[in-house]
Amino acid sequence: CHRLDAVHAGAGVQHHVTRRQFDALLAIGVVDDQLATVVVFGVGDEQGAAHVGAHLFAGGRHVHHRPIDMVAIVVGVAAISVELGREDLASWYESRFVRGKLCVCIAGNFDGDDAAEKLSRLPEHEHLPAVHAEKALAAQYQNQKPVWKSCVRFIKSKFRQEQFFLLYPLHEVPDEKSYYTLAVLNAVAGDTMSSRLFQALREKGGWCYNVYSFSTFYADAACWCAYASSARQSAVKILASLHEEMEKLFTHGVTGEEVDAAREHLSGEELISDADIESRMKMLERCYDSGFAFRSADERTELIRQVTKDDIDQLMKTLFDVRNRSLVVYGPGLSRREKNGILKLYS
Repeated sequence: CHRLDAVHAGAGVQHHVTRRQFDALLAIGVVDDQLATVVVFGVGDEQGAAHVGAHLFAGGRHVHHRPIDMVAIVVGVAAISVELGREDLASWYESRFVRGKLCVCIAGNFDGDDAAEKLSRLPEHEHLPAVHAEKALAAQYQNQKPVWKSCVRFIKSKFRQEQFFLLYPLHEVPDEKSYYTLAVLNAVAGDTMSSRLFQALREKGGWCYNVYSFSTFYADAACWCAYASSARQSAVKILASLHEEMEKLFTHGVTGEEVDAAREHLSGEELISDADIESRMKMLERCYDSGFAFRSADERTELIRQVTKDDIDQLMKTLFDVRNRSLVVYGPGLSRREKNGILKLYS
């Protein structure tokens, strides 16, 4: 369920768990009513926890200013919060985020007047008194852009599989046209079953089951990432295949047939998701957060259909900082020989 009462402590974030799951987490101290900034997407989510580690490493310590940032960066935090404890999690949050203006998006069978009345009693984040540490943190990063770390990093964890994040920084946060162009490129690269990464790494290579690509946007930074996970013994092979596919993509671009298929796929997704409450709510927030005009499903579909092969080729040349890519390997640990094989490809 989407718990509207989760915002009562003044956080612009909601809990995506069932009532039973949430109460169970309360009982063991993973979350409590005073920590409404915790986002719980499910217990035991290895991929989610790895996403946290990859984003924190590649992006460095930086303050993000938009309410959605907590949702974007703490996917799967419940998977690690049992080990960290509430105090550790709260400390981590306070060390990396400055409270922003409260933003609440509501979609579904809610009583609008009742919701508005409850929300009117909440203080907006920008009006909350900041403690000394928060003021110092905000001043430290004022008028500064995040620093991207371009290198290869191996992060050891207790998870059973190795997870691979190949991240490319974007020169700027995409505008509306670039957003839809990037969506089509993402579908070609790794977001569909017919995508290059899915076909090369899973269907042909058989190296992995999970493989996809995604983009992440913040107020003043953005990146695109190719992701895969596999058993340790396939690590070098899968990263060699991933390296080859990315070289082909950024050297030779995409084909017209791939663009046509990706546009049709995304257009179908838009039509289906328009009837889904959760998808609609996320779309509303995304438009607000990114400064995009609200558009109907037909209008969004038209923007997708307008994307051309030339648009994508130009986007890859101007938006992607290919030379400063970062590779994060997150898992139980590789041997020195395996690491050296990976470093030869990506250093």
